[in-house]
Amino acid sequence: MLLFILSFLICLTGYGLHTFWHYQVYKGIDFQQRGKFFNVYTHLIVFIGYFAFGMMIFVDPLKINMNIVLRIAGIIIGLSGIIIVAIATFQKKGYSETDQLIKTGIYSRIRNPMYLGIIFIHIGLPLLFGSMITLLSALIWIPMIVLWKYWEEKHLEKKFGEQYMDYKRKTLF
Repeated sequence: MLLFILSFLICLTGYGLHTFWHYQVYKGIDFQQRGKFFNVYTHLIVFIGYFAFGMMIFVDPLKINMNIVLRIAGIIIGLSGIIIVAIATFQKKGYSETDQLIKTGIYSRIRNPMYLGIIFIHIGLPLLFGSMITLLSALIWIPMIVLWKYWEEKHLEKKFGEQYMDYKRKTLF
């Protein structure tokens, strides 16, 4: 139980920092000016938050033996999320978000594939492993992710104007 609580608190800290970071960008603060150390430190804490979520799945004190249908749904949803995040990460390499929009590959259909993938992971993996408290924690994480999406899209609307609005009309999520 203690390891689960610790994992939850680390995840909450990482997601809280991620939320603060998105809010600052939304308000117009340029993190690139804060230096490489700050950016690496921030991304490391966010990564540790994601890792802690993974730990929550395995140390969840309320495990339920899910029926086969829910386990299969968990595999499909969770694996889809992992694949979406992997594809989006691979396609994003080499692009600078400050210079241009990414509108090819998975980004030609989904504006925020990483966020969508992370949401799928937050639902699918706890279902697969029968981790009920971790699944319920999605009620915290998913609204935060939707808020990141909202702030990021408002930032991109300001930055790219009609070009982004046109892109937004042609894509999902």
